[in-house]
Formats: sequence, structure tokens, C-alpha cells
Amino acid sequence: MKLCHRTDEVGRDGIEAEGFKQSDPPIGPSWDSPYRGIVWFASSKEVACKTCGRSGWWVWIDVPDDTPEYNLSDGEPYPGNYALPIEYVNTLELTFEAEV
Repeated sequence: MKLCHRTDEVGRDGIEAEGFKQSDPPIGPSWDSPYRGIVWFASSKEVACKTCGRSGWWVWIDVPDDTPEYNLSDGEPYPGNYALPIEYVNTLELTFEAEV
């Protein structure tokens, strides 16, 4: 399955240099957040445009169909998004495409 992530120039530069990463949150409830350590990918550019405010670059990955991803449940506003562990995504080949 081919998935995309939308980002800006600064994000692309950081991802290209060091892979995806996430800063530690302040001490508090954020430490136990289920969103910690994940990165969101979309099933299409159209879905990504609805869910991400950053723009300028696409980051593409290919994941096997049996990848343990977490699809937003029915009723969520943006179906077609996947939360993947950062450590896993950083093992995959990343392809960058300028957004036109």
C-alpha cells in the first residue's frame, strides 16, 4: 500500500536528514498520549490535504498490506489516515515529491 505524508520545506529537510522524529512533550498527560511516537500517513493526496495544514512536499512510503496500522474508525472526520510508529516508518524507503 502506498501512503503519503504532507509537510513543508523545513519538515522535508529534517525528515530527509534524520528521518521522522518527535520531541518529548512537557511532563504531564502528554507522556501517556496514544499519539506519542506515531506519524500520520494518508491513503491519497486528497485525504492528506484535508488533514494537514503544512504544504510544499509529499513524503511517500510503500508498506506491505499486512502492516499493523491504526485506521481511524468510522465516524471520524478523516477516514483513510493511518497512524504508524515512527520507528517503523524510519525503516522504510522514503520518497520525496514537490507539491505543485
